[in-house]
Amino acid sequence: MKKALTWGLGIIAALIIVWLIVGASSEETQTQQTAEEKPVPGNNAPPFETTAGEIAKAYADDTVAADKKYKNKAFIASGSVVEVKTDESDHAVLVLDGGVNPSLEPHFILADSEKNKAAELKKGQKVKLQCYGKGEVTKIAHAEDCELLFIDWN
Repeated sequence: MKKALTWGLGIIAALIIVWLIVGASSEETQTQQTAEEKPVPGNNAPPFETTAGEIAKAYADDTVAADKKYKNKAFIASGSVVEVKTDESDHAVLVLDGGVNPSLEPHFILADSEKNKAAELKKGQKVKLQCYGKGEVTKIAHAEDCELLFIDWN
């Protein structure tokens, strides 16, 4: 009788251990599937058109509302070049005229593939870029992974 009880408890303990292992593995798999299926913000909707002026005004008026409209979203922005520079990571950055506050003009960080084109740009040139909104960084609207779609060479 004692032997049967020991065997019974052993089998129950083994089943509990197997259940715990299978349950944890199942949860991990489910978490991985959920993470893989989760859409990346901004990648589902086609880019909308805007201007550097609209972006600058939106961030000057209400940062929360501007982030809702631009952050993690794809958009096409147009404007006039105020400055071409590099950031701390050596990415080319276009500063476009926002018309709101000269010290807070929107910054557009170019994709690495666009660096040679950026080197040829001059102040005042009109450009059109496709970007992803990064939000406000140190009170300045930023966009990243920008690709030049149009440059007015006149």
